[in-house]
Amino acid sequence: MRICRLVEGLPLGIELAASWVRVLPCAEIAREIERGLDFLAASWRDLLERHRSLRAVFDYSWALLGEEERQALARLSVFRGGFRREAAEEVAGVRLPLLSLLVDRSLLRSAAGRYEMLEVVRQYAAERLREMGEGEWRERHGLYYLRFLERQEGRLKGREGKEALEEVQGELGNVRGAGRWAVEGGKWEEVGRAAESLGLFYEMRSLFYEGEEAFRRAEEGLRRSGGPAAVLGRVLARRAWCCERLGRYQEARGLLAGSLRISRPLGEAGEVAFAMAHLGHVLYRLGKYGPAHRLLEGSLEIARRTGDLWQMARILNNLGILISSLDRHEEARSFCRESLELFRRLGNRRGAALALNNLGVEASALGDYPEAVRLYRESLAIFQELGDRRGCAFALANLGEVHREMGEYAEAERLNLEGLAVFQEIGDRWGVANVLCNLGAIAQALGKRPASRRYFSQALEMAVELQAVPLILEALVGLSQLLFEEGKPVEALEMVAFVLHHPALDWQDRERAGRLLEALRREVPPEAFAAALERGARRTIEDVLGRLRP
Repeated sequence: MRICRLVEGLPLGIELAASWVRVLPCAEIAREIERGLDFLAASWRDLLERHRSLRAVFDYSWALLGEEERQALARLSVFRGGFRREAAEEVAGVRLPLLSLLVDRSLLRSAAGRYEMLEVVRQYAAERLREMGEGEWRERHGLYYLRFLERQEGRLKGREGKEALEEVQGELGNVRGAGRWAVEGGKWEEVGRAAESLGLFYEMRSLFYEGEEAFRRAEEGLRRSGGPAAVLGRVLARRAWCCERLGRYQEARGLLAGSLRISRPLGEAGEVAFAMAHLGHVLYRLGKYGPAHRLLEGSLEIARRTGDLWQMARILNNLGILISSLDRHEEARSFCRESLELFRRLGNRRGAALALNNLGVEASALGDYPEAVRLYRESLAIFQELGDRRGCAFALANLGEVHREMGEYAEAERLNLEGLAVFQEIGDRWGVANVLCNLGAIAQALGKRPASRRYFSQALEMAVELQAVPLILEALVGLSQLLFEEGKPVEALEMVAFVLHHPALDWQDRERAGRLLEALRREVPPEAFAAALERGARRTIEDVLGRLRP
């Protein structure tokens, strides 16, 4: 299929590629085709000379074109993944009559307002452009799409978010090409102006691996060339955004600290608020609730002072998440409601879905399960419409948790497994570990101890890698319950005591651990209970983890 896509169904291309199957695996044939046209050649004696390779076919066709048509086709090769009529005119200087002529000659295809060139034709035309001199046309292409990207920022944050997202998706090949050109050529001001839109796109499409790589390349280029400090600060923060989504918290923490060291002296208030808010969320994931709260409050103050409603809405939502962990649910609900109101005022449906999801968490925490289900389903519907995979995964997992609380374990398992698959696909390791804990609790409720232990152990291993202490504690609560059920109450008690004395324990796991503690109190004699409780309270996290290893 990959080879057919590369030659885009051309019978000669498929036949020439097939001639290599005897000596090369298909994956290697595809890689060779990507490297260049000359691979697709044959030495069959019964073929006309011009049919022995795609290059010969294209040489013959090229000779039949007029000079204006050749120039146009060569210039249009700078586009990747197609282009619109206005882009052809502004970038390549090719107007509608010439586009129509190239369509008539089957060198371009036209559909839904876009023009496309077969990739093998584009490769050939690009070679011709290099012979003519490609510098001017690559620059025009790069600047055009960086400016296009810059213009999407307000739309992505507002009422036209879905439309803007789809437009950027449609031009992604051109956007990628423009980004590479800008980094290679040191066009740092343009990179800086496009960075926010690009970061938003990667976030909204859950393309965190690609986003991290793109911003890393920009960071390396900036450092090599001594580019503008303000742009470096912005790029560091966007790279950190992607690292955080991938669970690379210590890396994200360092990048955000670096961004703040640059942005604060420059008086870049918006960038300072952005980096502070993201650093606060990273510290929340690591269980450092006090510093996280201070950073989020500080970033909110800056956003209010500068009147940045979008930043305010995002920070309020994250404050709600943090405060909820501390068992302050009415306060958390107030933050999330204000966030929802601001997102709706902006017309930002994705932001509204995030706030609705967190309002669902608060409804569930307060025992209003029907309201929680309603909020999660409303949130899920928006995420699905927008194609936000990460948002869908969170909504699915949260729905699963409500069904678990209601004792509907089959539905809870189905929803969590669906969310788990998405988190694994997009690389969100915190999401994976969190859902593994959910599945461990479901298996535990069903009396499936081996499955429960497997889920909690996998979650614990991943949480340790992430250094996500709240998730470590959640997994330990589940494993403590299993120890108790397996007739090891003293071991379970020591582990529970450690968990209950840890400052990163959130309210839900505190309740679970508290219920287990009371059950253990009824099973363990008072003196042994007190001694085990004291031993557990003195344990370190390294000690507890070490005792769990075989």
